[in-house]
Amino acid sequence: MNDTTQQGRPDAEALASISFAGSMFAGAIASIRHHEIGDDGSWDCWGTPEQEIARLTRALDRMEAAIGAARAELRILARRRSVAGSVGEG
Repeated sequence: MNDTTQQGRPDAEALASISFAGSMFAGAIASIRHHEIGDDGSWDCWGTPEQEIARLTRALDRMEAAIGAARAELRILARRRSVAGSVGEG
């Protein structure tokens, strides 16, 4: 099965799933960029070393969670498309 329906149109459901997965990842990036990173692209350090370690750890945890959620969504999509592609084969 590919990215188009039998009529040659894009697979809207697959594209929506990909968009959803990408948006989870992009949302985490945007939030971290807005709240934690300065205009020059560097990490804003305004606290003590302990506070900054905690802030960076939280940001990394958010990215890790977003990556995991996006990958899980893509696995579901891949499994769904693999099963759909195998129907009638054999």
